[in-house]
Amino acid sequence: MIILFKSPSLILIQNNRKKIYFKDKMKIFTNDLEAEFVKRPNRFIIIAANQSHMIRVHCPNPGRLHEILVPGTKVILEKTQDPLRKTRYSLVGAYYQGKVIPLYSSRANQIFKKLILPLKFPDCKYHKAEYQFENSRFDFFIQTEKQEILIEVKACTLVEEQTAMFPDAPSERAKKHIEELAALQDPQTGQICFIINHRDAKRFIPNLHTDIKLYKTLLGLKEKIKLMAISIDTDSQGNTTVINPNIPIHFPISDLENLNTGIYMLLIHLEQPKTINIGKLGSIKFKKGYYIYCGSAKKNLKQRLARHLRRTKKLKWHIDYLINQADQIKDFPIYTLKDLECTLSQDLQKLTDINVKNFGSSDCHCSSHLYYFEDYPLHNNNFLKLLFHYRHTKAF
Repeated sequence: MIILFKSPSLILIQNNRKKIYFKDKMKIFTNDLEAEFVKRPNRFIIIAANQSHMIRVHCPNPGRLHEILVPGTKVILEKTQDPLRKTRYSLVGAYYQGKVIPLYSSRANQIFKKLILPLKFPDCKYHKAEYQFENSRFDFFIQTEKQEILIEVKACTLVEEQTAMFPDAPSERAKKHIEELAALQDPQTGQICFIINHRDAKRFIPNLHTDIKLYKTLLGLKEKIKLMAISIDTDSQGNTTVINPNIPIHFPISDLENLNTGIYMLLIHLEQPKTINIGKLGSIKFKKGYYIYCGSAKKNLKQRLARHLRRTKKLKWHIDYLINQADQIKDFPIYTLKDLECTLSQDLQKLTDINVKNFGSSDCHCSSHLYYFEDYPLHNNNFLKLLFHYRHTKAF
């Protein structure tokens, strides 16, 4: 048995040609109160319920967190030490898929400093957080025996079917950091560390479905920067360990020319019942509630979705007439080279008994491509599972 590396937080031992990681735990949050998620009125606030009390809570995570912040999800709250702050608690974690997912994204830097830096850079002579370089500020500057490195740390919470994806919402800031790191002369000088807050992750994919610009940027510059993805595990008391320091990183669509094709779903909300003339289908009575429409674009997917979301346009397809009367519209692109539109429609049909006959399906054998949900689909676990199944697995 050979001890390869030792630090206060980690010992790396080689035994019979296998590396085994023995880790001490570092605490990244305090579990002061557990409650149930109720709603998220804005990006920085959630409402949680503890017994009969409603609590207004600071949300320090800018992501959408659709898969986690579903009403009824048990969340972990930490009491603030600032007596002047308006919210007494911060959202620091949630129970999801039988595990605790840390949600305080800025604390990923603490994890990197205490657990990952000594593991990935055992020859580090000097490091500094929040390092100013020219006109940019990076999370870490590291000096080793051989080189100087600038590192950006990104926290990834979205993991489905063992595939981690970052980001879960468009991030111009992340794209800017990638471009700045790639501009450095030495390809090893700029590095990005994705810390995956879920022990079950087996691979990492930049999230082309929610941020195609970032995916294209990483794809085009991946030879100029070093990428690493590392999974962690956290318990209910905030104790965190590294699980896998070498998660494989994939670019499932590697041709920039093909990165504008796929399928999509539109979420359409009608606040009141309406009778709408749908072109050749004639007048159709629509109940109040939510409708999911599925479609595809063999090219120009981004432009197709932009057209759908525009209110002013020539009415051409069935969906145009409905969108024209909608109170709310959301789009969910799924970038893929596979022809999955009708398969997706058939899977949607399994989630609801109500569809609008012949809507959007005049050029295929499906009975419909429009499905009705009485309640908000993004609070429906079965709908979320379907969305993530296509985005994380079936698309590739």
